[in-house]
Amino acid sequence: GKHSQGLQGSYTLEQGFANLLAGSGLTVTQGPSGDYLLAPRGSGDVLELGATNVTGAALGSTTEGTGSYTTGSSATATKMNLSLRETPQSVSVMTRQRMDDQNLASLPEVLEQTPGITVQNLGSERFNIYSRGYTVDNFQFDGIPTTLDIVSQVSAQSLADMAIYDRVEVLRGATGLMTGAGDPSATINMVRKRPTEQFRGHISGGLGSWNKYRGEVDLSGPLTPTGNVRGRTVVAYQQNDSFMDHYHQERDV
Repeated sequence: GKHSQGLQGSYTLEQGFANLLAGSGLTVTQGPSGDYLLAPRGSGDVLELGATNVTGAALGSTTEGTGSYTTGSSATATKMNLSLRETPQSVSVMTRQRMDDQNLASLPEVLEQTPGITVQNLGSERFNIYSRGYTVDNFQFDGIPTTLDIVSQVSAQSLADMAIYDRVEVLRGATGLMTGAGDPSATINMVRKRPTEQFRGHISGGLGSWNKYRGEVDLSGPLTPTGNVRGRTVVAYQQNDSFMDHYHQERDV
């Protein structure tokens, strides 16, 4: 049902098609094989769309509930809450999601899965931690420095239960910016969980070889109607035997 006025004279290819198709509502396009295809010409009417809002939820410093294997910001190296890309040192983060996925319930289990960290077991509950060829003895709790004495076990890091922690950040290299001369190996920052704006919680249990039993209860939420005061309670208990005779461990937090 389309008609053309025809074409007489000498024209360029574009001019010829324009005259042939004038008033027909059709346009021509060249196909990939060199042939030409007719298609309806677009309407000259302007289509006005409504307002469109794009909202993004960026990762923050808390990893719990994000399902992520990384964190949006880290303060272990600089105390400036920078992203890992902006941090001028090598940092690895073991998030809450990864600890749950791999069932990493203790600090040695977490460090064994951390890039650049070597864990050497000394028997029973003692272990050495190495990074970049040096022993790691610089620990932090929520960014507050502490130390680890492997021989006397004066600190509880060796038996630290991951139930109360949101993530473990490992900063490889010296932390001279935050701890003076620093340590040439690494710093391990254990960041605790935080209370949540809405009520939430979970109960979990587990069984394992060598008579291993574990239970965990985690409750969190607001303590006032406005939510400006919040609280959190985490209770975990574990006991297990070993392939070694007369060995028994009982851990609660």
